[in-house]
Amino acid sequence: MLAESELKYHSEDIIDLKEILDIEKLSSLLEQLYSATGLANSIVDLKGNIMHKAGWQSICTEFHRKHPISSQRCLESDTILANKLKEKEKYSIYICHNGMVDAANPIIIDGVHVANFFIGQFFFETPDKDFFIKQAEELGFDKDKYMQALEECRVYDKETIFRFLDFFSGLIEMVGEAALKTIKQKKQAAELVIAGKELLASENYYRTIFEDTGAATMIIEEDMTITMVNEECQRLLGYAKEDLIGKKWTDFIPGDLVENTNEYHHTRRVNPAAVPRKYQTRLIDWQGKYKDGLLAVDIIPGTTKSVATFIDFTVFNRIDRALKATNAVNMAMLRAENEEELLRIVCQKVVEVGGYCLAWIGYVQADQQQTLQPIAYAGKDNGYLAKLDIALQDPKRGRGPTGTAIRTGQLAVSRDFKKDDTFKPWLKDALRRGFKSSIVLPLMDDNKAFGALSIYSTETDQFDSDEEKLLTEMAGDLTYGIMSLRAHIDKNQTAQELEKSLEKMRRILMQAVASLGATLDTRDPYTAGHQRRVGELATAIAEEMGFSKDQIEGISVAGNLHDIGKINVPSEILNKPGKLSDIEVALIKTHPQAGYEIVKDIEFPWPVGEVILQHHERMNGSGYIRGLAGEDILMEARIMGVADVVEAMASHRPYQPALGIDKALEEISQNRGILYDPDVVDACLKLFKEQSFKLE
Repeated sequence: MLAESELKYHSEDIIDLKEILDIEKLSSLLEQLYSATGLANSIVDLKGNIMHKAGWQSICTEFHRKHPISSQRCLESDTILANKLKEKEKYSIYICHNGMVDAANPIIIDGVHVANFFIGQFFFETPDKDFFIKQAEELGFDKDKYMQALEECRVYDKETIFRFLDFFSGLIEMVGEAALKTIKQKKQAAELVIAGKELLASENYYRTIFEDTGAATMIIEEDMTITMVNEECQRLLGYAKEDLIGKKWTDFIPGDLVENTNEYHHTRRVNPAAVPRKYQTRLIDWQGKYKDGLLAVDIIPGTTKSVATFIDFTVFNRIDRALKATNAVNMAMLRAENEEELLRIVCQKVVEVGGYCLAWIGYVQADQQQTLQPIAYAGKDNGYLAKLDIALQDPKRGRGPTGTAIRTGQLAVSRDFKKDDTFKPWLKDALRRGFKSSIVLPLMDDNKAFGALSIYSTETDQFDSDEEKLLTEMAGDLTYGIMSLRAHIDKNQTAQELEKSLEKMRRILMQAVASLGATLDTRDPYTAGHQRRVGELATAIAEEMGFSKDQIEGISVAGNLHDIGKINVPSEILNKPGKLSDIEVALIKTHPQAGYEIVKDIEFPWPVGEVILQHHERMNGSGYIRGLAGEDILMEARIMGVADVVEAMASHRPYQPALGIDKALEEISQNRGILYDPDVVDACLKLFKEQSFKLE
């Protein structure tokens, strides 16, 4: 338990979380949590102030929080949830009065409950739709939009929720405690100044404050020599005090940051306001590993010495970059149109967003050695991949991190290539390019690895357990994306093959149609080509009327077969010069029915048989075979009827000389709306009078 004075310090002096936490950076991380998991989340201090929120579902923002009744339910539920946390419960899970599941746990900084971390607007099982439909009706919500909003809410198991709560509240507490120690240091330093030179001169008191900052702290002289370090600084960098004191401050700064560090150091003594007091930087420890963090530098009053305090954010930054990479991969899956593009974008995002130096994806080939073929990569390759030569059946080159990950189906981490005996076949090539460690994530399908994603770093020991978990999840997402695209491609390939087959069948069918039509032409030389010309005119009319391509093709087929029934009429009648007798006319009038009987069992994708049967029906019911009228006649048959009349009148027949196109157009104009469909007539007239259509 904290002493009473300490409790008073937290509750009164530090009541604003913004003074403890970098809310902007934390919000960015939690936004990525929402992007990667779909979990709405927020941080609320004990006064009820919302310090951060991300991904609140529309079912709450657009419905529950806007209606007075459901909004009151939300308030009551929030109160119950918060009160549970006051009762020292580790987790608080509650099904709100509006039917949603919310969960929270307390944020403890330096032993004090300062805020609550919430995730919510989800379910532990498939929601009861009847309950929400009833609620929508009760509150007057737009039911369709409300149920659509419900569909956006995800279902999770409790164990997953608990892991998220533990991880992020722990992360917030870690960062908060580090920042709180810095605030304490600042407060203590200010108190030292107020206490006067006598107190500052007390070496024992000064040393105590220096050691108790809680962060790596050192005293730096004007010439950048280190003259004092605390125990935390020795622990962080891995050096003994005597190995640090007397060294230059820049000896522990990466080369690419030395110039900037020098400039800040000298400018601070001339114009402190011109340089930042806090800035992101890196330190190098005894193993040559980088430590990422926040450096705060102050000039000791009355001296030229600096107090430099470094807060280590290395773990935090690793988690941050892994989350960013995961989110980028998920976004890539949404945009990629094919597998090759997906793999390329994923490697690119892992390097650009995650900050890793190289990422590549390889697939196992179906050869005897089971070689691994790199498919995509991004980063500093410099010919490295061309020399990989990984084969799973090779006793040496198949036992490295990549081969191990694929064979076992488990991630493989090589924290230091120099110390990894299985990496020896590639060690020289890797070190020449600055590669020092890697993580390999198998890509699994049906519990078998078909490839792997390999990520390289220029530093050793770069992949901790939390980063490994996030990258493993990312690999799982990538595998899902690959399988989804392959399924889509398989469907497309099947559809393409089917389309080719259908097109082939359609060509064969059309050839059969042409052959069938030609059979009639040989029996009736006077009407040779009649069906073809009727089909061409009917097709042109349909195009003018805006029919679809498929409908037009069907009309063309029907046009080329519309008189096929005449094959049952004796050729002597078909070729008879002069006027036909009533019996002969009656016999010819049977041809639509005969044609229908011929084609009815052919599986056309269009109503060809009905068009043949109806092409002599008329709008006023005076036609034959059935005496249909108006809308009872298929539109295709109405088109065929007009095209048939125009062609028949314009061409020579054994029983009638050609009357010419003008007479034919006069016939359909005079009987527009009586015998012939008015829209069909208008389209036909437009073809001949405005577009110079000709029967050939």
